[in-house]
Amino acid sequence: MSDNITSNNPSLEDVIAEAVRSGLALVHTSLPGVVVSYDSSTQLAMVQPIVRFRRRSTSTGSLETYIPPPIPNVPVVWPAAAGGALTLGMVPGDQGQLMWAERSTDEWRKTGAADCDPRDTRRHDYGDAVFVPGGRGADDPLPADAYHATATVLYGATDVLLGDSTATDKVALEPDVQGQLDALAAVFNAWIVVPNDGGGALKAALGVLTAGGWPTITGATKVKAK
Repeated sequence: MSDNITSNNPSLEDVIAEAVRSGLALVHTSLPGVVVSYDSSTQLAMVQPIVRFRRRSTSTGSLETYIPPPIPNVPVVWPAAAGGALTLGMVPGDQGQLMWAERSTDEWRKTGAADCDPRDTRRHDYGDAVFVPGGRGADDPLPADAYHATATVLYGATDVLLGDSTATDKVALEPDVQGQLDALAAVFNAWIVVPNDGGGALKAALGVLTAGGWPTITGATKVKAK
C-alpha cells in the first residue's frame, strides 16, 4: 500500500487509507506552539503552532506543507488551585505545548462549571486548544542556574514575587542578617560595665556601631515578599 494515492486507478485499499488519513488530519491532539501575544489579566494568549500542517494541493493533487493560522483566545494553563497559583511573566516568542480538547469546551470556558454538556458536537477542533508554557527546543535549554541536580529551583530571570503581584519588600538574606547580628554581639561582648554610669558606656559603643551605618541589610536582589 502506498502512502499517497498517485494512480488514476487506485485500489480500494489506497482509497480507504487516504480517507483515514484525511480524517486524521482533522483530529488535533498536541503540538509545540509559540506565543504571539498574551493578556495576563485574562490569561488568554494567541498561539502559533510551530509545526507545519500538510494538505493536498487542489491544482496538482500532491501534498504540500503550509503554516496554520494562529489560534486566538487560547487559555494558558498555570498551576493553580483555590489556595494559590504559580504564574510567569510570559512574552511573545515564549514556547510551550498546545493541547486540543476532545470535545467542545465552549460551555466550560464560559462558566467553569464542574459538569458541562457541550452544545456543539465538534471533536478535536482547532479552536479548542489550551497552552502549557515551557516547551523548548534542543538548541534552547534552560540556563545552567535554572536547575539543580538535587534541589527544586524557582528561577526568575528578573523579579520573583511572593504573596502576590504587589510585593515590594526585599527578602532578607541569611549572610546579611547574620553579619549584622554578629556586629551587635561584638559590641555587647566588648562592653565593659562601668558602675553607676547609667549604661553610658554601652550607649557610646552602640553609637559607634550605628554611626558606621548599622544595620546595612541589603536584601535579595530578585525575591520580594509581603
